[in-house]
Amino acid sequence: MADEFLTLDFEGLPEWVQLTEDMQGRIEDLTPVFNFLHEVWIGQVREQFETEGQHFLGEKWEPLSPAYAAWKEKNYPNMPILQRTRRLIRSLTEESHPEHIAEIGPDSAVFGTEVPYGRYHQAGSERLPRRQVLAVRDAMRRVAFRATLAYVVTGRAPRGVDEAGE
Repeated sequence: MADEFLTLDFEGLPEWVQLTEDMQGRIEDLTPVFNFLHEVWIGQVREQFETEGQHFLGEKWEPLSPAYAAWKEKNYPNMPILQRTRRLIRSLTEESHPEHIAEIGPDSAVFGTEVPYGRYHQAGSERLPRRQVLAVRDAMRRVAFRATLAYVVTGRAPRGVDEAGE
């Protein structure tokens, strides 16, 4: 009886060890996920402008004052709110725009704009109503989570929002 040994054979253990090592490596560099999320974010911002605030907020931005609306219609006919020159929207939705911010690294990402007046619209002021351009919806958080999980497990970032599960 003393000469008998209990032997456990874990079939596939080397593959499992390799998989977990691969997953650890992917966790340390989420750049592909951040690149995917940048594309999703740009689409979300476009939708925010197209719906004049309703996409993120559920209600439209406060209308322009009657005097400014009349001036704007005369000088910039048919231009929607926050799109008089389109500088702000282009800086947020066009990667090639010189004021577009997309700082993507292995463990973080920052997206935004260098257009100086963007912050005043985002926060509002004594003279300017708040017209929030940027926000993160729960749906975006879910897409980010699912995209990260898919990438860590499979090594492949989603190619579209539908593939990420939203």
